[in-house]
Amino acid sequence: MHQGRQIDVGEGSIEIYTLAKGFVTFAKENIADYGLIKSSLMPEGLEKNLTDSDLKDLLSFLLER
Repeated sequence: MHQGRQIDVGEGSIEIYTLAKGFVTFAKENIADYGLIKSSLMPEGLEKNLTDSDLKDLLSFLLER
């Protein structure tokens, strides 16, 4: 199973962006199923390990996207 941000769905392929491998393209014929997940890709509890400054930087980065 792969998780990432959907980049493009073409006629014969689907491209996603993963943190581990960057941009990855899969042929539709090799995909059993795909869709949205209900949980965030951000690791659970990450914010507890960030300083206030780090959290502000993260939020600023996400808002720019």
